[in-house]
Formats: sequence, C-alpha cells, structure tokens
Amino acid sequence: MIKKTRIVVTIKPDVLDPSGLAVKKALKRQGMLGIEEVRIGKVIDITMSHDGKNSLKDLWTDQLKNIFCNPIVEDCQIKTADES
Repeated sequence: MIKKTRIVVTIKPDVLDPSGLAVKKALKRQGMLGIEEVRIGKVIDITMSHDGKNSLKDLWTDQLKNIFCNPIVEDCQIKTADES
C-alpha cells in the first residue's frame, strides 16, 4: 500500500519571521495595502510504501520530526492520506 504524508512547518507565533517581514514590505511596495502579517513556512510531501499494520502517525517519532522542524522556533503538523 502506498501512503502519503504531508508535513507542514510554520514559525511559532511569538517568533520573529524575517522572511515574512521582507515579503510584507515587498507587497506594500507593489501597492498591496491592508496586509497585516505574512508568515513563511514550508511543506514537505513524502510518499512511502506501508504495510498497513500501524498508522503512519504511530510510526512518526519526535526524532524524525526534528529532521524537518526546529521545535524551538517552529511548529510541525503531520497529515496522512491514502493514495489509491
């Protein structure tokens, strides 16, 4: 069975996001007014073979999460979906 996992990494709300600030300034320079905040994150999609005995979230460990996310400044969400 083929399974897909999507990892969504975002900067924690209380952490300064310099990339987001730079994009916000660039948008304002382009005339886009009313933008309150821009936050930059990343999405990682993984497709893998899976025997179906355990859920992918059960197989997901904090150690593996740390490969994609710095838990001090980032939040990480894991979403799984079946692929037919």
